[in-house]
Amino acid sequence: GISGLQSYTSKLDTDHTEIMSSADATVTEVGTLIVGFGFSVITLLRELEKSGHDNYTLISEGKTIWEHLHDNDKLHFDLVSSYVTSVLTEDQVANPAAEDYFPTARWYYEYHMRIMEPFRDKVVKGRVCRVENYSSYSVAYTDDGRVYKATNIVFGTGFNRPHNEVLKTLDVKGITNKTVVFNMIGDSTNMMLSWLVPQDNKVILLNNGMVTLDKFVAFDIPGPKSNCYIPTAGVRTGKSYRLDTSQMEAHPIGIYFPFFYSSWIVTHGFKMIW
Repeated sequence: GISGLQSYTSKLDTDHTEIMSSADATVTEVGTLIVGFGFSVITLLRELEKSGHDNYTLISEGKTIWEHLHDNDKLHFDLVSSYVTSVLTEDQVANPAAEDYFPTARWYYEYHMRIMEPFRDKVVKGRVCRVENYSSYSVAYTDDGRVYKATNIVFGTGFNRPHNEVLKTLDVKGITNKTVVFNMIGDSTNMMLSWLVPQDNKVILLNNGMVTLDKFVAFDIPGPKSNCYIPTAGVRTGKSYRLDTSQMEAHPIGIYFPFFYSSWIVTHGFKMIW
């Protein structure tokens, strides 16, 4: 929203106090200005190309987190998210998988590279450091003095979480015969576990939400295999379904169903030790 954008702009202003005004530079007018080039903007770029709205400018200041992980030899793990929940829908339609599965990090990195390749030559290297919003357009300033006037501005910079910087350079290859405790679970943890477990470390996972052992919950819907749709349940008879528990934010379950929640996390590995 606007408040988040203003906060983001204010933060960038502290890093770039000398911003060239539109009176001091040539203003480039574009229909759509896209800030950031990663997985989150691929669908938008595809739709813009398909609809003939190719009057857009794509600005990015560097590599994605997956490119950094590749450059630092940190792709030796599998994802906690399945193929169905990790791959763009139109790509799944074009290349359907016989069964859902958990891709490796290297495969996922290569997938990102494939879908980004058609747009790489359209990327302008730079960093947007200020945005001014007006009634019918916005003006964006870059750190090297360029100015863009755009009807639409889309920020696709991702979360850019602080721990990304640590993940790029963290060296766990030398940790052996230690006890390591994690209070989180996810791709970042899997990346570190891929080195820690084979190196004779005792690893303890403390998590209060996502199932760490059984990523899938599979269940069959009874009834004839006529694919009759059951509106209330949102399923069809005679079909098998698989729930990807890693995609669930399980804490609300604990609020509304405390007994079920406590039983669930205890039986599924509230505390796991390797």
